[in-house]
Amino acid sequence: MRADGGPSAHQPTLSDITITSELWQRSEPGASNLDETTAMRRIADIVGAAPEEVFRVCAEVVRDLCDAGSSGITLCNAGDEAPTCSWVGLAGKLAETPPPDLPRAVSPCKSCVENRQPVLLRQPHRVFPDLTTKVPFCETLIVPFGYDGKALEGAIWAIAHDGETRFTAEHAKILERVAIFTATTLHLHKGTRQADAERQELELNYRELEHRTKNILAITVGLLRHQMRKMNEPAAREAIETASARVAALGNLHGLEKDGASDRLDTVVASVCRTLVDPDPRFQLDLDLDPAVIKPQRAATAALVVSELVINALKHGLARRKTGTIAVRLKEAGDNCLQLSVSDDGAPLNRDPDQKEGGAGLNLLDQLAKQIGGSMSVEAEPKRFTLTFPAQ
Repeated sequence: MRADGGPSAHQPTLSDITITSELWQRSEPGASNLDETTAMRRIADIVGAAPEEVFRVCAEVVRDLCDAGSSGITLCNAGDEAPTCSWVGLAGKLAETPPPDLPRAVSPCKSCVENRQPVLLRQPHRVFPDLTTKVPFCETLIVPFGYDGKALEGAIWAIAHDGETRFTAEHAKILERVAIFTATTLHLHKGTRQADAERQELELNYRELEHRTKNILAITVGLLRHQMRKMNEPAAREAIETASARVAALGNLHGLEKDGASDRLDTVVASVCRTLVDPDPRFQLDLDLDPAVIKPQRAATAALVVSELVINALKHGLARRKTGTIAVRLKEAGDNCLQLSVSDDGAPLNRDPDQKEGGAGLNLLDQLAKQIGGSMSVEAEPKRFTLTFPAQ
């Protein structure tokens, strides 16, 4: 009873305005004026070109596909005390007079999002007064929108203002397809942007590491050469000079990685050899290198073998020569193998080819060769060291 003794007026509830069951009882609509494939392509294009506009475009697509008077997208915001459903995209008459954001607890989105099911409402403003606007909500179809749990959570709305438009199950299916396509496209775009950002960060870190490594190697070479000038003992000077040449060769390999040429074995070998031989005007370098592309790690190992052989030739084969030539060859050897050989026109080999000369004996070279599945061989006449290894 009312306070004045009259009968109580019935206060509508959500169940009173929910008519979702009618979706499957109504006849299917005719073909839309907008092709659905074209609509989806429009959404995909805007995600790639201007992702901040995707919700507005999505609302326009829904309006056109469903012949609705208005359409919109709301996203659920997790507030500390009062979570809301905010309008992020509007199209049609409602865009001219946007409704306010809705508290999630008293929003039609609540049951739709939580149950992950479409909801059809008749005159929702009777229960949700915040939807009272200049244009009436005669019939409203709401479909859940989102992905990945609550990373993106909300709903797509199709709204009829004229009291004649009736939404059907086909409209609900269209909205579901649009929701799934849009959310998935956004998710993939977000993943692509994150991957690009991570790649850029890795490239920045790599460039910084490359710069520091190059500086460290250069400083090391400088320190070794400075120390060598203070040495009076020939053996000590020779050891430091050898170490300096090896570090310089490593720095050269590092620079080739930066330039993207670390898989070109001919380029790597030529660069290492020039680094070692060109600074000394007494000696000439004779290069005959066939093009060869192999994995960078294998190319680096083969180049280290060549650097040891060139250093050995400079220290021993040409040690007492005022002039001399070091010849380096890279050729195919059949059975998908490659051969790298180094020779010089200086002193002949020791009688014991396994004897170490300045630390670059066959024991060390054999270890490097085995790392790439190859082997070392030595010829006394003409003097030649050869590394044979599979290209792959």
